[in-house]
Amino acid sequence: MKIEELKAIQDIEANQRTVDKYNSFSKLLDELRAREIPGTVIEIINKEISLVNAASHSDKSLSRRLTLSQSKVLSVLASKLKIVRKGYYRNLWMVLGMSSFGLPIGLSFGLALDNIGLLGVGLPIGMAVGLAMGSAMDKKAAEKGNQLSF
Repeated sequence: MKIEELKAIQDIEANQRTVDKYNSFSKLLDELRAREIPGTVIEIINKEISLVNAASHSDKSLSRRLTLSQSKVLSVLASKLKIVRKGYYRNLWMVLGMSSFGLPIGLSFGLALDNIGLLGVGLPIGMAVGLAMGSAMDKKAAEKGNQLSF
C-alpha cells in the first residue's frame, strides 16, 4: 500500500500561514514515504490526505484541516509506531517533571522550613529533571530511527 499525494493548491498563496502548514504536512508525508509503515497506519494517513484534498480552498478551512490532519497523523505515529517529532519527549517530560517532581520537592521545602511560599522552588528543579529525562528519551528515539527530522 502506498501513501497518497496531496493535491497541489494554487490559490493558497494569499495566506503565508496556510502555505507554511501545507508545506509542513507535505514534508511529513515525504518523510513517511521513505519509511516502512504498516498498511493499517497507511490507511489512516490516506484518509487524512483525502480529507485535506476534499477541503474547500478557503484559507481558514484549509488551514484548520491541515492542522487537524497533521496532528492526527502525528498522534497515530506516536501511539502505534513510536515515531515522534524532534523534542517530543523533552516537551512532554518537562511538564511531567514540573508536576510530578517539582511540586512535591517544593512542598517538602515549604513544610520543612515552615514557609509554604517556597513551594515554587521545586518547579525549576522538577523542570530540569524532566528536561534531562526527556532529552535522554529523544536521543534514544533518534538512535533507534524513530524520530522524524522535520
